[in-house]
Amino acid sequence: MGSHGPRFHHDEFDFGNTVILGFFANFLAAYLPYKLWRAAAGNTLNAHSTKHLLIYIWAALLSSLATGAFLSYGLEIFFGSWYETLGHGIFYNNFLFSLMFGLPSFIVLTSDGSHLGKLATAYHPRCGLRVLEGLQPFALKLYALETFLLSVIMLGFHYGIHWNSGIPGRVLWLVTFAVMVLCCLIPTPSESQRPIS
Repeated sequence: MGSHGPRFHHDEFDFGNTVILGFFANFLAAYLPYKLWRAAAGNTLNAHSTKHLLIYIWAALLSSLATGAFLSYGLEIFFGSWYETLGHGIFYNNFLFSLMFGLPSFIVLTSDGSHLGKLATAYHPRCGLRVLEGLQPFALKLYALETFLLSVIMLGFHYGIHWNSGIPGRVLWLVTFAVMVLCCLIPTPSESQRPIS
């Protein structure tokens, strides 16, 4: 490859295993924003207020950060492959796509005349571990912390920082992954809530 193009330090890895890695990355891309939305907006399903627009943007940001960081770190840890532009490339692609196409679609699909808008008061089962129910009041703080940690990692990617090359970087990854697991496992509220105008 040319000197200005992205480079793999090891060009060969198992394609089947990368598909599995991609599966988990896409799971996080969908599940984390779902959990964040449930914690911040309950069962309300619309983006017709400033509050819900901001929640949507936050959820899209968290999803994009998690996907880019997880894939970049996973490729290096499991396959010894470091792709210099992968992390922030995925981030920009996912985040901008969510804002330019996802947000207008979400607004239209949850309008008053849309069938999907009627799901705003639907019952949603609790998801997460009941043993962590005591952490539920701190859920939004954990999502905010995870967003901050992933932002630091992504900013490092932008400036070429190789986070897995030293103890501080590995500690950052460990803390980020631990908080990510907590975000996924904290139970969400199951009671129905009226849409917030």
